[in-house]
Formats: sequence, C-alpha cells, structure tokens
Amino acid sequence: MAKKIVTKKQRLILMLLYTFRFLNSKQIQEFLNHKDHRRINSWLKDLSDKGYIERDFKPIFGTLTKPAVYYLTALGRKDIKERHEYYFPHYLRRISRDNKVSKAFRIRCQITADWYLMLFPNAEKDKSDKATTGIDIIDYLEKILEIGTKNYEDKIPVTRLQFFTPAYFPSFILLDKLKPDAYLRKKSTKGIAHGLLFVLDAYIPRFLLRYTLKRIFDTLDEESWDDRYPI
Repeated sequence: MAKKIVTKKQRLILMLLYTFRFLNSKQIQEFLNHKDHRRINSWLKDLSDKGYIERDFKPIFGTLTKPAVYYLTALGRKDIKERHEYYFPHYLRRISRDNKVSKAFRIRCQITADWYLMLFPNAEKDKSDKATTGIDIIDYLEKILEIGTKNYEDKIPVTRLQFFTPAYFPSFILLDKLKPDAYLRKKSTKGIAHGLLFVLDAYIPRFLLRYTLKRIFDTLDEESWDDRYPI
C-alpha cells in the first residue's frame, strides 16, 4: 500500500493534537497563525480522510454552529511514534482511549489550550526581545522528541516561560501528586518559579469541588517544594 502523504503543516496539527489531545478547528487555526480557515479545514479533512485524526461534530438544530473538535487516531499516534526516537509510551497508551472520554474532559483540554493561546499570543512570539517571551510549545516538544529532554533543557535560556501539558510533564513530584491540567515554570538565577493550572468543572457537586480544592492546598502546604524538589 502506498504511504499516505502528510505535509509539514499537517504534521504540526498532529503534534498539536498530541500535546492537547482535543482541539477545535478555530484553535488549530490560531496555533498555526493562519488567516484562511478554509485552508485549515482542508488540511483537517485530508487528515481525517486518511485516518490520522478523528472528527467530533454533532450539529444541534436551532443553535449556532460550533467548530468541530479533533483528536488523534491509532494511525496518528503511530505516526508520532515512528517519526521520533524519543517519545512517551505511557502517554501514548493513555491517549489511546480518547475516543471513550467524556465531553467534559474534551472541554477541559480545549480550555487548557485557550490558556496557552492567551499566555502566548502570536504577536508575542514575533517580538524582537526574545528574553521576555515564552518557549513555543510545539517547537519545544519537537526538540525533545528529536534529541531527548536532557539534551535540550540545558540550551533553554533563563527567564523564558515554559508551558507543559501532561504530554511531556518534567520529572517533578508535585505534578505526580496533584496532576494539574498544565504546568508553567520560569527559570532564573534565583531559582525556579512554578505555576499550576487546574480546570475545574463548574457543574460538579459543591462538596466534591471543595474536596478537590482542599486536597490541592493541603498538598501544597505539606512541604517546601521549591527547596526539596528543584527541577
């Protein structure tokens, strides 16, 4: 069977879905900083037709049309694995069940992506003063899949803000305990500033929400994480 051709832009889409798991077409357009939504939809349709991604779209009569949501199929995950020497097998196994996850979880993934887009708007990436900008999430992920985390981390300059999703969380015991939706850090000569992002479901019972928040703050109060567990 002839190999299915995937363009460079389409591979970026696969990497975005690997990173955030669920993205809608408008988010993908913003990540790629592309003005023509028709071109984005054409790339997405082609990837879907070739079996690399799955399209989740259920129109509701009488409501405004919402953008379709996409996630990786087994073929898409296989493409990520085969193209890179370094990859995350535990994460690949976890996302192999994405066709069965709840709608609430899919929304959480998209909200996490929205936070990244708010923190790192495209205009920010084009500034000449790179010292104040963040590390591009796709560029970072491609580098560590290519040469490994240890070989790339030392090359990142200080004062650059990094944004991590569970696709490539660094080794940090606090992340294992709290399992946030995203993790941010900024290295400096004085140490590391940490940030955790949690997307909380507003529709869960109030007692469960209180329990979740209490667990987060109790864990944070247990130890001096910056001193005992530096990255």
